[in-house]
Amino acid sequence: MHKKSYRTHKYTNKSLFIEGRGIFHQEAQYFNKLLPLLRESFVGEDWCPKSFLASDKAALRAQARLHAVSLLAQAKLGKSPAELYPEACVEQIYNDFMQQSKLILLFVDLAVRDPPHERDYQSKLSPVVSHGDCWPNNYLFDKSQPPRASIVDFQMARYAPRMYDITHLIYLSTTSSIRKRELSKAIEAYHEELCDALEKNHPQLERPSLEELLEVYEDMKLSALFTGIMFYPIIFLSKKEMMKYKDEPILFLAISNVEHLN
Repeated sequence: MHKKSYRTHKYTNKSLFIEGRGIFHQEAQYFNKLLPLLRESFVGEDWCPKSFLASDKAALRAQARLHAVSLLAQAKLGKSPAELYPEACVEQIYNDFMQQSKLILLFVDLAVRDPPHERDYQSKLSPVVSHGDCWPNNYLFDKSQPPRASIVDFQMARYAPRMYDITHLIYLSTTSSIRKRELSKAIEAYHEELCDALEKNHPQLERPSLEELLEVYEDMKLSALFTGIMFYPIIFLSKKEMMKYKDEPILFLAISNVEHLN
């Protein structure tokens, strides 16, 4: 069987943010090194694309499969897959960019207003290989009933608590009224898929309870709210306006300046 190889393309007209951060190199590392490791010996439906076209809890179920294979790989290897291939899981947001843009001040302000509960997270957080960029456009869906989903675009893959992806997917693709109505069912779908994948591949591996996931979701949702505040001003820029910023050393500084967000 022919093995695909992904490489970073050279672009003549790219922003310095993309070039400086090396996010497409990171995605190539994910597909060439980390993905084969995660797929090794995994029994179950894949989480990566098979030319899918879109809805329901399918995206959450795809996230659950991605997180499950990370937990399974870690149990098999005795260490995190991110430790083996760190270039595939580089932290692109919560790093020096946060300090330079002063956005860390906004995050601290939000945390003070709505502090997370004190809980023992050593077992509950369970860091996994995460997608890290859970906007609705990064999920492809087929037309089956119920629909199935696959995840695309791994430039922002990171090693993070599993509920980081889930809170971002839910907060960045729904309204508050939808969250109030659908949240419990959404987390239930994620929990069901995660436990099913772990059961099929490693029955002895500890599985989280639904109550644990809901608790951690409540404390992780602040990061999703912060992400929305930080990036929505960029997403809604017109192409003409965006071109003004494409060669900024740090693209987001002029747009997402913390003073504009208070």
